[in-house]
Amino acid sequence: MGGRASFVDVHNGNFDFVDGGQKYFSIGFDAKNNIKYLVQPVGSVKVPDYSHTGERIYAIIQNGEVKSIGIYENHNKVKSIDLKHKHTNKDGTKLNEHYHSDLYHKNDAKSLSKQDWELVDMVRKGAKNYL
Repeated sequence: MGGRASFVDVHNGNFDFVDGGQKYFSIGFDAKNNIKYLVQPVGSVKVPDYSHTGERIYAIIQNGEVKSIGIYENHNKVKSIDLKHKHTNKDGTKLNEHYHSDLYHKNDAKSLSKQDWELVDMVRKGAKNYL
């Protein structure tokens, strides 16, 4: 198991799965906004590279806070928003909250837009239902 987010267990719409060697635990789902809340309680964690659902948003919770958000189109991650780790671009620019639009974060990070912040706020509010 592994690869493209293979399912480990499915129970009442909440499930565990493995992606890229990391195990994720589903703790809730906001059907209105298509946001799946996942927790990965230990170690370094990133949003999964792929989604079983074509147009999905994954919110990663760690230590009781939203750590990162992944946005997916056609099952592929198109944007990852990092909220809890700093990034230094090649030119030395340091960013706290930032996003990457490439799968493996090889390119420079960018500052969050107003639309990104609106999504972050919505995800944080929704996460309170599952913490």
